[in-house]
Amino acid sequence: MKRLALVPLVLPLLFLPACQTGPERGVDAALAVPEAEDWSDIIAPEDAVKLGARAGTWERALALTAQENPQLLAAEGALLRPGGAEEAVPPVGTYDCRTIKLGVQGLGGIAYDPFRCRVFMQDGQTWLVKEAGSQRQSGRIFPDGTFLGGLALGEEQGSIAYGALDDRDVVGVVERMEDGRYRLIQPQPEYESQLDILELRAA
Repeated sequence: MKRLALVPLVLPLLFLPACQTGPERGVDAALAVPEAEDWSDIIAPEDAVKLGARAGTWERALALTAQENPQLLAAEGALLRPGGAEEAVPPVGTYDCRTIKLGVQGLGGIAYDPFRCRVFMQDGQTWLVKEAGSQRQSGRIFPDGTFLGGLALGEEQGSIAYGALDDRDVVGVVERMEDGRYRLIQPQPEYESQLDILELRAA
């Protein structure tokens, strides 16, 4: 049975203005990912398929981006390429985080300006919260780097729990790059693109 969550706004997503002000956002205990030692105990079957197929999704997203926006791939380099990274949990702290969308029809891909993210511990669990922007992920990072969370949009306040709204679930894997950056790989997001990458740099 789905938990109650914030009521979604009907908004065009691709060109939403960034909402950079408002109250501090965080993880409400009532919206937390269920207590579980292993993400496989609580992940939805369709999301497990997304994770398992992410290599193929990534390849297709890069191919479309290369056709329509090769400049983006050249500018971002290794950040957008598979390999050269290992699954990891970022240290607790504040990060500048930036979303790059790959496989966007008509655009190829698009890179957004950075916003603030936080990684913190709550009740022995590691959490990632993107605190500003028109699309804001928040969720739990499991010890193997797997991420289960939700997506808040526009002017909505607070966080969306994984499993609360079918079209707001976010699944992915956090990887550590060789230069100490981290990236959250999100295959088949609900909106706009084939694959999203959230880059995290220590602030």
